[in-house]
Amino acid sequence: VGVVGLGTGSIAAYGGPTRHITFFDVDPQVVTIATTFFTFVRRCGDNCNIIIGDGRLSIQAQPDHEFDMLVLDAFNSDSIPSHLVSREAVRMYMTKLKPGGILLFHVSNRYLDVEKLASIVASDEGLPAFVRNDDDEEPFGKSTSDYVAAVRNKEDFAAIRNPDDWDPVVRPTDIKSW
Repeated sequence: VGVVGLGTGSIAAYGGPTRHITFFDVDPQVVTIATTFFTFVRRCGDNCNIIIGDGRLSIQAQPDHEFDMLVLDAFNSDSIPSHLVSREAVRMYMTKLKPGGILLFHVSNRYLDVEKLASIVASDEGLPAFVRNDDDEEPFGKSTSDYVAAVRNKEDFAAIRNPDDWDPVVRPTDIKSW
């Protein structure tokens, strides 16, 4: 699994002997925070590694067909790295996925409609895409979260747990992909 955006490193909790996670983050201070104040990455041990650099360029440098899943988790602030969700970027990500691989956008954002942007790009690239809006805020303190998953073939989506919680993307008509 490749993940753009380290944050606290919570996705490292999914690492293990059969699941290696490579994080890509542009900010070395985020790495320091994640490894000093949180334990996810430390507990993951050799099953996780971190590459410091621009996520898109760092993924581009990886071998083709390297990942079962790419997670783009860098869209939660008021200034999104738009180069990560361009048509050119999505084409490149798809070359880095193994057959049956999944491109997952974590599109939760209080300021911008990143879901539409990821949806239009996936639609315009001819990729079957699905959206999940988790609006449950229980237990107390839990935030909502929204995702868009894109695959090469609709059948590839069968690997997603609880597929009934996902809806097919409806191509937005009020924006254009770039």
